[in-house]
Amino acid sequence: MIGRQVSPAWVAEAFDETPTAIGPAEAFAGMLVRGETLHLADAMTVRRSLVMGAQRLELVGFTDGMVARLKAMGLMSEIIAWKLRLFIPTGANGASVLAALLSRHPLARVAPRAGGAHVAA
Repeated sequence: MIGRQVSPAWVAEAFDETPTAIGPAEAFAGMLVRGETLHLADAMTVRRSLVMGAQRLELVGFTDGMVARLKAMGLMSEIIAWKLRLFIPTGANGASVLAALLSRHPLARVAPRAGGAHVAA
């Protein structure tokens, strides 16, 4: 087979992985400290990105129709290189913004920064 891919959800189901609950505060710390990536429902991910010399938590995979709602949740928007990008604040209210995001778009899995097994949520 050439170029065939399987979804992370299929792999988790095939290996009968038991989901592990992870709270927004723990997920927030995991992204900031360990560089973990959160895979959310609706094909979105939250990952740590280096933007203008600073580590930021970026939401990718959103559609144009989601932008107003995501900004109302507390995500910040910036246009960088003519592209709209959304970020979760990394300050004191960042975990609560992530909690609001996860309540609307549930966490599917947590992927480590480099190598290793993933943690299902």
